Amino acid sequence: MIQLTEILNEIGEGVKPFPFKLWGTIDVKYWHDYLQHFEEDADEILDPFDRAYANYKVDKKVGYEFKSEKEDYFVSIEGYGYATPDPVKEGRKWDIRIRADFGTKEKGDTATNLGEQFAVMSTVVACVEDFVKKMDADKKFQVRRMEFTPKREPGESTGPEGTQRGKMYIAYIQKQLPRFEGQWKMRMGMNNIIVERKD
Repeated sequence: MIQLTEILNEIGEGVKPFPFKLWGTIDVKYWHDYLQHFEEDADEILDPFDRAYANYKVDKKVGYEFKSEKEDYFVSIEGYGYATPDPVKEGRKWDIRIRADFGTKEKGDTATNLGEQFAVMSTVVACVEDFVKKMDADKKFQVRRMEFTPKREPGESTGPEGTQRGKMYIAYIQKQLPRFEGQWKMRMGMNNIIVERKD
């Protein structure tokens, strides 16, 4: 069984992501357009000087796909848009929260093959980074929360820190956070890893 010390020594060192591409026709622009349909609705709910927010779940996921030497993988991103008052700019700002799931196309939500786990994790993070950059390219939107859920094997403890893959994801994501614009902090959820923007 792979040891955490081996993970920390190897993780992120010279590991290149597999080539990836959009899976399907739903892209970030769809999310932009979908959420902006709720602008008028949000205006009715929110006082421009109140700290309250209105949230809307995006009805379609953005998918990516990539191939390793052994499997065909998918990355699925779903999430919410939170319309927050922005009185300084006299408008609305959308805070985006996303959850990234991944697995093999044939087996679905399955544990990553240990022999290629570093390259797969690198690719998953690269897909999420691509999504975040495109979402944030429109200054009206900003991704402020990302969630990752590692696969738990039978007999492993609950919580991401209680699984071998969870420990790997925690170490890898922590090391890759400087790739993302802004200041990000990580914390553990019940079964997932939560990364939130603090600036």
